[in-house]
Amino acid sequence: MPRKLTSATTLDNLRKEAKRWFKALCEGDAEARQRFERAYPKATGNPVLRDVQHALAREYGLENWKDLKLAAEQASAGGARTLDAHVELADRFLEYACPDHHVRGTGAHRMARHAAMRLLEQNPAIVREDLSTAIVCGEIEEVERILRERPQLANVKRPASGRDRSGAGASYDFLRGFGGKEWEPLLYLCFTRLPLAKANENAVAIARLLLEHGADPNAYFMAGGSRYTPLVGAIGEGEENRPPHPHREELARLLLEHGAEPYDGQVIYNIAFHGKILWWLKLMYEFSVKAGRQADWDDPEWHMLDQGGYGSGARWHLRIAVEKNDPELAEWCLTHGANPNAAPERDQRFPQRSLYEHALRLGRPEIAEILVRHGARPQEVVLDDEEQYVAASLRLDRGELHRILAQHPEYLQSARAIFEATRQDRADVVAFLLDLGTPIEVEDARKQRPLHLAAANDAVRVARLLIERGAVLDAYELNYSNTPLDFAVYHDYPRMIELLSRHSRDVWNLTSLGDVDRLREVVAADPRLAKVSWGTTPLFWLPEDEHKALEIVKLFLEHGADPIFRSRKDGWTAADIARKRGMGQVAALLDAAGGAVSDPEWDRREYLLAAYEQSARDLVTVSESDDAQALERLGRHFDRIVSFEFVRTGLRRRADGVRLELDEAREIIANNSGFDNWAAFLKSVAVSAQLPRPESRSHTAEDYQRAAQDFVAAYERDAAALQRLNEHYRRSFSFEDVRAEIWRRVYAFRERAFKGPKNYLQLDEAQGIVAQDAGFGSWEALMQALAAGAPPQGAPYVIDAKENVIGPRRRMTDADWDELIGVLRERRLTGLHANGMMTDAVLARIAGCDHVTALSLGGSRELTDDGLLHLARMPQLEHLDLSEYPGGKLTDRGLEVLRHLPNLRFFEMTWQSGISDAGVANLRYCGRLESVNLMGSPTGDGAIEALQGKPKLRRFSTGRLVTDAGLRLLHNFPMLKQWDGAEANAGHLLIDGPFTNNGLAGLAGLEGVCDLDLFWHASGITSDGFAHLFHLPNLAVLGCDGALSDDTAMRHIAALPRLRKLRAQESVATDDGFVALSRSQTLEGFWGRVCPNFGSRGFVAFSKMPALRRLGIGCKNVDEEALSTLPRFPALRELTPIGFRDEGFRHVGECKRLERLTCMYCRDTTDIATEHIAGLELKYYYAGLTGITDRSLEILGRMSSLEQVDLYECKGVTDRGLPFLAGLPRLREVHLEGLPGVTLEGTRVFPGSVRVYYST
Repeated sequence: MPRKLTSATTLDNLRKEAKRWFKALCEGDAEARQRFERAYPKATGNPVLRDVQHALAREYGLENWKDLKLAAEQASAGGARTLDAHVELADRFLEYACPDHHVRGTGAHRMARHAAMRLLEQNPAIVREDLSTAIVCGEIEEVERILRERPQLANVKRPASGRDRSGAGASYDFLRGFGGKEWEPLLYLCFTRLPLAKANENAVAIARLLLEHGADPNAYFMAGGSRYTPLVGAIGEGEENRPPHPHREELARLLLEHGAEPYDGQVIYNIAFHGKILWWLKLMYEFSVKAGRQADWDDPEWHMLDQGGYGSGARWHLRIAVEKNDPELAEWCLTHGANPNAAPERDQRFPQRSLYEHALRLGRPEIAEILVRHGARPQEVVLDDEEQYVAASLRLDRGELHRILAQHPEYLQSARAIFEATRQDRADVVAFLLDLGTPIEVEDARKQRPLHLAAANDAVRVARLLIERGAVLDAYELNYSNTPLDFAVYHDYPRMIELLSRHSRDVWNLTSLGDVDRLREVVAADPRLAKVSWGTTPLFWLPEDEHKALEIVKLFLEHGADPIFRSRKDGWTAADIARKRGMGQVAALLDAAGGAVSDPEWDRREYLLAAYEQSARDLVTVSESDDAQALERLGRHFDRIVSFEFVRTGLRRRADGVRLELDEAREIIANNSGFDNWAAFLKSVAVSAQLPRPESRSHTAEDYQRAAQDFVAAYERDAAALQRLNEHYRRSFSFEDVRAEIWRRVYAFRERAFKGPKNYLQLDEAQGIVAQDAGFGSWEALMQALAAGAPPQGAPYVIDAKENVIGPRRRMTDADWDELIGVLRERRLTGLHANGMMTDAVLARIAGCDHVTALSLGGSRELTDDGLLHLARMPQLEHLDLSEYPGGKLTDRGLEVLRHLPNLRFFEMTWQSGISDAGVANLRYCGRLESVNLMGSPTGDGAIEALQGKPKLRRFSTGRLVTDAGLRLLHNFPMLKQWDGAEANAGHLLIDGPFTNNGLAGLAGLEGVCDLDLFWHASGITSDGFAHLFHLPNLAVLGCDGALSDDTAMRHIAALPRLRKLRAQESVATDDGFVALSRSQTLEGFWGRVCPNFGSRGFVAFSKMPALRRLGIGCKNVDEEALSTLPRFPALRELTPIGFRDEGFRHVGECKRLERLTCMYCRDTTDIATEHIAGLELKYYYAGLTGITDRSLEILGRMSSLEQVDLYECKGVTDRGLPFLAGLPRLREVHLEGLPGVTLEGTRVFPGSVRVYYST
């Protein structure tokens, strides 16, 4: 009877059992052998681990190991769900207990703290969940125990379990369920504000423990474009209005003592909001001077503290002193060298005047005097008429006011004077202006009124006056869509809240404040207020006191509130939010009122899909017409009041009249809702979860035909076709992803792209992609297999035994990846070539393979920054390829992982458009680098600067933004500066960008540079600049394409004394230039591909070059007489006959010394060409996209000298021709790629001594 699986049977246990059984077999255990033979009687030879796994599956009555794994996963699903829920609970606790930039305002911070405390009270075991939770709860004994056992955890990030959270946050985003934070322990300690005695009392001691065990005081997470460090967390304040840590000064000093960067720009920005900054300035000064950085402070502009467009360090701090009226701060700054004449900020929103004038205009004469005493240039301050009107108002100078108003009666309608009086809480001035005739509801361009300003500045006297005079209590302004009570609650001004609450009918804020009595009054007076909704309803913003919350819910439900209303932004109901906050009684009451829901997650998903799609369509509508209803719905989506102007220009960020397409509208809606793009939104609502597992359903011929047609249509931006294509492949590609995939995989498509502005995908090309994804070499093979019910041949992966590398052979299912990863681990393979198929989820699994040292992840459009960050668990990694055109999915955020790869030797990231120097600068942490390739990427001098001093870096290809200044830094590359003469240590350099001839001249003296490539975007140099290359004494290889390599350049190149190889693809040189080049006595190789002006005279001149061994150039303009000189090339051994036709191969066939023949770019050739070369003794033969058939393979089968044959997309070659090659006595390697007539089964004719590389 078969064994039974239970919920206690885990996949891990099964793997361990198989390994124990296998070990017993290897040790000759007779009982283990008998058991194996009973379970797997058909096994032959000595069993390997996979055989034992198969036998174990048979013991459970299942067909194979894959079926057993699936069954085990299902059996233990209940337990797994419990574990997942446990981890999710801890993640949620840390989310609330340690607010990041997704918690903004005092109210949001309070809600987060209370929610964390409820979770802790309801689940006390959270305290000992892991190191992070123990730290947050202040359990110092538990922290000590964990660090004693595993000290390395002090600096290990907690695994992230959700999507990227680095984008700018909104006040209550912490309730949206972003998943776990990927933070180091020290960040959790510094950002928590739990009201726990232990947490506060032990904070400094725990911080010291972590730092002593190696915690990084400069650890950080990204918040938009800013780095939030432990110092940022401990000190608090900022736009989030984060409460300071109770021990912030002690923590700050401790962090600085252990190496925290004192010039933390985010701290400098954050503490400016409250303006109490002198304590921090003093700390910065103390620790920077101790570290030998006094020179920073000697700079009067304090550039080390610069705030970008917000001013130099000196200007920033002195302006704060002026605006906060802090003479002590001003005196300290000036005494320590700050420039009293620091220039105004570049950002025009700041006052564009001197600090002295700014002080006088704000009524700060004492600070103005201090500025003058320290060297500020005094000046006469002339006020314009309206400024004089404001000043006279503040002085209550009636005579002056009447004089000015006689000339400018319009000033009475201006908000400027009453606003300034309100900011200063000058009720006397406000009353005076109102009596004078200023309207009480006067407003600025953003609809702000005096009562808004009073509430935002805690101007209680002015607010009381305005209310007494009849001001509208609950008007909305347009900056934040706030009422006056909104401002008071956000800033947590108790006096203002108490005043406004007595009069306001703002049920949203009255609800969050728990003002039950006032709510009863306003709802009784106007029951409609119980049913008010916008992006949410008041039921989403219940007070922390659950008793009051229950009363409010009952009140609202009694008056018709909708208990199942869903937030347009995230689809949650008020009950969902209550549950997240730990308010179980409230959630139960709301659930009961809303009725039973069979699948709430399904309902939420369907709601969000419909809501976001509606918003995208509304955006298109509003961009074209004044549709008020569509505009209101957009306002509800963004939970703010929006105008037509905001939607048409501010939201879209363009006003060029170009029609807004629905696809662009979807991206805008997603971007402004916290997602990177529309595909990320779809992923967040788990659209893929609606689909069956890939292996649960087989596609039909009609499915594949539709997929091919949809590929063609999706290229043309057909949204319906894209959706069907994503369903077929169970992925979430955008139009850009589809186009990138086509570019990467269809050679003919790439060729057409260079021939005209309009490109297209042909149906037969799309069919080829679909067939290859399914594991077949051609569309015909796929259709035949479907008709016969045959699966793809062979394993879903291919192994390169020579390189010890594995990679997918076709589009992979989850089961296919399971199998590949199993083989990768079992054989301890060291490399993985993803063939463009890597995903975040798969890379998370690969990252656990400590034997993998090489990853080629280029072209993987399903790989994001989040996935890339998993590589932090692979410090052993030596080779990493992240290239892709046009790129964009990977950004600088993902490249932060490079700092965790100390063993990296080879790094390649070509053509990636989403990166910059800042991201690549993380390579500075990779001290063993030997090769870096950034070709085509938008990087430049900054990358060069970061790579200076790398002792082993000998191959470097720059990005396309290098300038002369960057080239000068190359002298700081040891392997490029000097060369010991060993070929293996020769320096290879590719440079690209707007550098000039002066930049080339600056390369003089780089003795290590043996190979130099001047790439595509080298637009600032001329052919005269090639004269400077003479001063690279060991230059042997040069690349310079197109217009760079003209006749003048060729003369300079010919004079290079050691040049052996030249690439001048598409050179514009004429025969005069090529004749000049032929005078080189050292040139061994020339590659020109199609040079339009290369003719007979140049060809004949080449035939006399004494050292020329390798040649690849188009001969369209070479006549028959000149071509006949080909056999007379004295040293020619390798030839690429570009543009040759069959008859031209007569001359090739006479080159008896030829060893390598590459038939590339001669696509009109047939078997006739092969017949012409039958007498040669070639060692290597390549044919790509030619018209040869199996007849050519028959001819080549008689060329006994052949050691390697490569065939690429030759449609006429089939399995029938392979036996001819298989009999070649010296054959060692065969590459068969994109041959629709060749199958994996057909390749088995080659003997074991031949390495076969086969791909569809």
